[in-house]
Amino acid sequence: GWIAATLIAWSSLVVAAATNEPIPAAVPDDVIQDYYRWLAGRDVLSIRDYGGPYSRRDVVELALLQQALAAGGISDPLKWVPVTSYHRLMHEVASGNVALTGTSVWDKGVEALSATLYITPPLIQSGEFLATFYANPILAAVLQLHSIDDLRMLSVASSPQWEPDLEALRALPLREILLTYNWLTMVHWTANARSDLLLAPAQSAPNDILLAGGYSLNRVSDIAVMLPGSRHFAVSKVHPRSEALVEALTKGLQLLAAEGAIRKAYVDSGFFRPLEENWPVINRLAWFQQDQLQTASNN
Repeated sequence: GWIAATLIAWSSLVVAAATNEPIPAAVPDDVIQDYYRWLAGRDVLSIRDYGGPYSRRDVVELALLQQALAAGGISDPLKWVPVTSYHRLMHEVASGNVALTGTSVWDKGVEALSATLYITPPLIQSGEFLATFYANPILAAVLQLHSIDDLRMLSVASSPQWEPDLEALRALPLREILLTYNWLTMVHWTANARSDLLLAPAQSAPNDILLAGGYSLNRVSDIAVMLPGSRHFAVSKVHPRSEALVEALTKGLQLLAAEGAIRKAYVDSGFFRPLEENWPVINRLAWFQQDQLQTASNN
């Protein structure tokens, strides 16, 4: 009947799409490894439970990207192109070496390269990106953070290319911010007490333990740090299919958002906390004071 004929036709289209040139997408190399561990051979387009081992924000974003493209009408395979830093990820897509980012990027980064990049609708709205502090298990067991003043004697590891993180951290009275371009170096420093703290999104693992590079870090306290800005997929204007990709992603992300899949992915991965876990946002007062000072200086 009509339904069978439609399914046969759709199957033919999928087979045809699979023979097309894969669409290259830049992804941090550690995310690619964890994505395949998390996927565990499943069909990514059928996934609606985004939790489980190796689930985290950027891992589930690879799934959301493929689901959004398919919902928007593009079923071509994606080719993950590994990159070692956020700076390299932005460079690869801005130069047209890849078609798009596989994980979300900050709005400020895309705006700075607006001549070469398109931006999709946001996956994470401004004010929704909350992180928390991690430390090596020994320090985490004795250290409790309840207010901004508790940070005065502590150092934190971060990256010079993570502008929203640095903006948030510099508004806090930390003793020192130690900088490196490599995420696993930050984890290594924190695990070995070269830095006291590491700022990272909440984890889906039991007790919010952060596992990376063979190290295990524990969450310090039930507090959150808000990072400014929204996050989006970026598409290279240089790529010949850029407009079709943006159109498909825009349509697909709107459909996924409407059915609650984007929020569910972030909740399942531990990135969005359950509503009952109303952690205090430690830097809200700092932001308010900073805004007040800025307003006063402008008047």
